[in-house]
Amino acid sequence: MSKTRGPDDIPNRDLRHTPLSAISLLVVLFTEILRTQYFPAAWKHSRLLSILKPGKDQALPLSYRPISLLDTIDKLFEKIQLSKILCEMSRRGLLLDEQFGFRPKNSTALQLARIVLRVSRNLARED
Repeated sequence: MSKTRGPDDIPNRDLRHTPLSAISLLVVLFTEILRTQYFPAAWKHSRLLSILKPGKDQALPLSYRPISLLDTIDKLFEKIQLSKILCEMSRRGLLLDEQFGFRPKNSTALQLARIVLRVSRNLARED
């Protein structure tokens, strides 16, 4: 199954094969966005798709799940910014060990295991 494109119509795989000259232009663009604090209006739009939920009646509107597709370059910009923010927050010690959202190598299953361990320890202390 191929991935559906966002409003800019650029497939993610094409961005992975971008020539160095175009990457240099993206660096200039991203730097200017940060310098001027102007977020392109075109990136504030998405392409909305409705996906039928498995086993649901396609005649019912509630049987569909909405998906918003964003511009590929916008997603790249946001991913770079998130990486920078998380790196800086980690460097400054601003992230608690309990913070799992948007952090690599921290899954819901790992957080649940930590909770079970803490509850088990507390129950053992009560005995």
